Amino acid sequence: MKVLVIGGGQTGYEISRILMKHDIYVYMVEKDEKTCAQLSEGLSSHIICGDAKDPQVLESAGIKSADVVIAVTENQSTNILIGCLAKIYNVKRILVRVRDPIYIESCKKLGLTEIIDPALITAQYLMAYLRGLELVEVINKIISFADVISIKISKDSKYFHKHINEISFPKGTHILVIVRENKVVLPESNIVVQENDKIILLHKKTLKESISKFFL
Repeated sequence: MKVLVIGGGQTGYEISRILMKHDIYVYMVEKDEKTCAQLSEGLSSHIICGDAKDPQVLESAGIKSADVVIAVTENQSTNILIGCLAKIYNVKRILVRVRDPIYIESCKKLGLTEIIDPALITAQYLMAYLRGLELVEVINKIISFADVISIKISKDSKYFHKHINEISFPKGTHILVIVRENKVVLPESNIVVQENDKIILLHKKTLKESISKFFL
């Protein structure tokens, strides 16, 4: 997987560091030359110094082959513009950092549905702590040894319209939930897989078998 991170601030740095820890190829674009120099010392990812609003800079960073674009600059308008450009380049997943609720609604109308809202994420994390420290510790432990994978089901999938108990998942893989029309469905044996369902799986990092190929 190739991920293009736009913005070399603290958020972009931490995202890149975590992604590389999970053996994901990371390319970062940052327009400030001083910040680029600092990033090159702390990260082993490819650092491209330039303005990501320029399509030529995005192309030099490899946006045409990127699987994911994450726009986390400090400027909301810049993040949204980059998200729109990523759609033109047919990037599979686009995440944009937005704080203002008005901008969030605009993003949805533009087809940018995966929003990073720092305030909301912080609030949710604090709620997890308030509900019990064990929950946060469990999540961190899961992330350390396993990948959480999302598979979207199409009509062409051989598992379309099959019961969950009819699917033999690869060794080391466990289904967590099914996301259907923004609602969470528990994977009970009588649940039938429908078109556009997102199946969320937990998959051991040590296994090389491709879950994506398994569902094709």
